[in-house]
Amino acid sequence: MARPTKAEKALKIKALKWALEELKKKSTYKNNLLNYQDVVDLANSSEWAESFKAKIHVQSIKNPKTDEYMEIRDSIRDYKKEFNKSKKNIGSANNQIIEGLEEKIGDLTIKIAALLDNEIKLKKEIENEKRAKEKLREEKNRYLKKLEEVQR
Repeated sequence: MARPTKAEKALKIKALKWALEELKKKSTYKNNLLNYQDVVDLANSSEWAESFKAKIHVQSIKNPKTDEYMEIRDSIRDYKKEFNKSKKNIGSANNQIIEGLEEKIGDLTIKIAALLDNEIKLKKEIENEKRAKEKLREEKNRYLKKLEEVQR
């Protein structure tokens, strides 16, 4: 199999770095989504993957031969180390507090959605009342005109 061109290699590095950042964003304090296979899978499903002659293989990150791939491997390792440190530092008591707060956030989100729905409903009612008042005004004005015509 022929070696990838410099342009293809640059695209693969770009896709891997993008995948790395995306998985970092999606990871939570409890769940690290960043691993070699997922980074490669996401990079291979990126918009840049269409121009790859061959998909990126996970071994190219696990056992890299070039500086660019070593940099990506090291970024994954460093993130895993930081994740494990922070997970240990948080502790179970803090985990319970965080879970409680997340539950409250979920409940409050539901309440906010209900309030927004209620606001929309009330705005529609107000608009309908305005239209009804306007129709009544117009009807009153018509009757007043008819009354004036009759009185003449």
